[in-house]
Amino acid sequence: MTWRRPELGILVLGGKGAHMRRVPDEALEAEKRLGVSAERIKRASKLAARADSSFLQDGYELYHHAVIVTETGRLVVVQQGMNRDRRMARRYHVAREEIEEPHSAVLGSPGGTILNATARESREARKVYLEIVQQGARKIVRDIEAANTQIRGTRTILHYIAPQREPSHKQPARAPYYRPIPVTPQLRKALEDLERWSPASEEELALAPGLGPKVVRALALIADIVYGVPTSSRDPVVLPLNPFAYAFAVGGKDRVPYPFQPTIAMRAVSFLREALEEIRVGEKLRAKALERLRRLARGLAGLEG
Repeated sequence: MTWRRPELGILVLGGKGAHMRRVPDEALEAEKRLGVSAERIKRASKLAARADSSFLQDGYELYHHAVIVTETGRLVVVQQGMNRDRRMARRYHVAREEIEEPHSAVLGSPGGTILNATARESREARKVYLEIVQQGARKIVRDIEAANTQIRGTRTILHYIAPQREPSHKQPARAPYYRPIPVTPQLRKALEDLERWSPASEEELALAPGLGPKVVRALALIADIVYGVPTSSRDPVVLPLNPFAYAFAVGGKDRVPYPFQPTIAMRAVSFLREALEEIRVGEKLRAKALERLRRLARGLAGLEG
């Protein structure tokens, strides 16, 4: 937990790797210091983690999870995931304590095969997920096996399809759930735990013990093939990856930036000012850039004081 400037009224819980699992304990300390409910912090933390690891399946495994808590009660979760095959990372800013469209931004390289059950377009699918769960673990297993049969190309009649819904026969080539799901003992247990949890809302579903990517993928598969309600495959990235945005202008390249030194930063601003005055560029663009530098310089001057 980070608490370097107590007067700012901000705490950062969690962190990278094993530090992610410290949020529940650190939430109790945050409640003492800032007066923000520890239960609310833990709920927001778990919802965000489930949103970007189970409800959103984009090929990136979370390895960084930080909860920013303010004395005003504002909570923001910042997470980062790594795709080992692509050797790329994504950053997720979770600003809403909900499953539907929880992100204020997702930064990364667009592309890949996406299962996005957090999307607004997946609202109907999430309702079907709840209907499926209410039918019990045994029925879910039968639906998975029937869906697996249809995927393998047979013409088995799904005689137990809910009459109010029409079966779907489309096969989107890039849908990540459109492949057989092995019904393992682990999956059976997770479904039985889910049945006992008996969620009444999508948030309760997201908070269910043991809910993981495989369970959500199974629910998405059944919702689409058996009940005809597909889950979105929209990529949530809104900001393309720009590696230079994370380069340290005044710092180290060893993952640990140098302590910030306003005087050095001011020298960098002066250098940029001289470059702008000499470069061949339109006067309107030059004036705009110089004004931005002046605003930056005023802020740095305040830090020097």
